[in-house]
Amino acid sequence: INAEYGNPPHHSGVVCFMEATNLTNCAGSTEQLQARVGTHPLCAGVFDLDTYMGFYSGHSQTTRLRHIADSYPPLTDDALRMLATTLEANGNMKDFVDLTESGHKGRLDAMGLGKIGWVSEKRRTSNVSIGKLEHALREAAEDHAACRAAYIDLGDEYYSIGELAQAKKDYYQHALEHGCSADVDEVQYRSWCLKMVKASINNVGSSFSMNEHLNKAKAGAGAQIGSMLEASKGLSHLLQAGRGLRGGISDSHDGALRAAGDCFRKATVDMDYNFNEVTVPQDIAAYGGLCVLATMERDQIKKQLIQSRSFKKMLSLVPLVESIVHDFFNSSYSSMLDSMRTLKPVLELDLYFSPVVNRVFSSITSRAMVQYVSPYAKVKLPTMASTFLMKEADLTANLAELILANKVHARIDARHSSLVANSQTIRTDAFDLSLIHI
Repeated sequence: INAEYGNPPHHSGVVCFMEATNLTNCAGSTEQLQARVGTHPLCAGVFDLDTYMGFYSGHSQTTRLRHIADSYPPLTDDALRMLATTLEANGNMKDFVDLTESGHKGRLDAMGLGKIGWVSEKRRTSNVSIGKLEHALREAAEDHAACRAAYIDLGDEYYSIGELAQAKKDYYQHALEHGCSADVDEVQYRSWCLKMVKASINNVGSSFSMNEHLNKAKAGAGAQIGSMLEASKGLSHLLQAGRGLRGGISDSHDGALRAAGDCFRKATVDMDYNFNEVTVPQDIAAYGGLCVLATMERDQIKKQLIQSRSFKKMLSLVPLVESIVHDFFNSSYSSMLDSMRTLKPVLELDLYFSPVVNRVFSSITSRAMVQYVSPYAKVKLPTMASTFLMKEADLTANLAELILANKVHARIDARHSSLVANSQTIRTDAFDLSLIHI
């Protein structure tokens, strides 16, 4: 559904999408962090770069900064300034060199941030560390426990300097050749899974498919680790959908979005902020709520979002998404679309959700339209257009798509500006209703 959503005003550093929201719903396990860094943009609807980045650490922080620098010109200078400084502070020489060789080189030089002198020293010290670890690996010989530890340390070193592909290779080599499994050492196996997730997801554009391992690692895990693993599975499906959609609105990847929503909704506030090198609870709450709303039926939405005791706490972290879910279920479509209009610019700055946001919002809107017209034999299009905050011509086009897709069983009466349900549909619905009340 091609509904139009407002564009954010251009400011430096701060992008205001709405007035400050009442934050009482953002309490609970997040109070301590929010007191330290303010409120996540998905909660408040105000995007402040410094506050947003305060929620993340390591590669998650720098990959998000690079995404914003590349995709949102009003914040490019601020993002580049923070990115270059953070990469140097973290010793991430690969991503720093990539940045200085990108199309941002001119801006970096103008800001005095393109100097790479520190990279040579970092490379020297890193090579020394890698040499020692490779020697330890040779010394370990057939001692599988020692080899596992050496490969993990080697992967950690490559991870720290931004060589994520090599880090992932060492982590995986350690698993394949030296018996890393839940049967051998459950704690080490879970730690290995999370390291693989970090190396895979933060390596933007790389493939990530290890749900079999994540399922094994979850068996017997506590609530915190279990939520991290479910969030990782959800991100795997979300990335799969994003690579296919690339900002489009095709329904061909709805299966992956549905699988993502099913994983995200199983995460709880127990994950807290110990996984902020990948994601934080506000992200998972927003991703889960929206993906479920876009791909599941009304009874499933009620069960998995509204009545779920665990995920209700997650949703309370993102009042905008929470209101979208309840407005959809309560048929308050104007309010729902207004909240979506506020939220969309924030999601367009999100590294993982931006490729799927058009499809997700399109699906939510089309499902709302189907829900709106289903009880009636005739619907006045001007009234419906007003409810859905769009022009009548756009509404008519969208309804035509739904009719062709066999999602709305009706015809458009252009002469009388109305949507008229098929007579067979009316009789069938009346018969079904009578059976319910027998």
